[in-house]
Amino acid sequence: MIERVFLVLSEASVVATLLLTLIEVISRRVFSFSFQLNEEIGGYLLVSMFFFSLSACQGTDAYHRVEIVQSRLSPRWRLVTRVVFEIMNLIACLILLWFVARFERLSWIHGDTSMSLLAIPLWIPRATMPIGLLVLCYAIICTIVRQCRDFAILARTGKAS
Repeated sequence: MIERVFLVLSEASVVATLLLTLIEVISRRVFSFSFQLNEEIGGYLLVSMFFFSLSACQGTDAYHRVEIVQSRLSPRWRLVTRVVFEIMNLIACLILLWFVARFERLSWIHGDTSMSLLAIPLWIPRATMPIGLLVLCYAIICTIVRQCRDFAILARTGKAS
């Protein structure tokens, strides 16, 4: 459910980027006027697209795998290697979450704002990074739990689910 919400947020970022670009193109072509916001807002939307889509990709198993190695393993060892990989993935994401959360906190404390006319407080667009990583960590934990359950079924019945 959470992955689906963040997938919709990521899709909304794509649509907002398209609309922003369309408005900028029309305003430049028809009115010879530029809002001078396309690069800044587009950059914020690009970051939100990326971080909001991470958990959706994890939840739908959309990331690449080294199939040449996995295909040669028995179902038991395939599950073991996947669980070990997901645990390493979770550790790396937690470390990254720590640093991004510190960065976000410093943006909040120092009151950083963008240098454009909008003067957006930078903690607002930067908040997408720790939120997206936090939801990714949740999705990885759900994947680990599901894989451990599959491993228990495999150990009990001898068949993968």
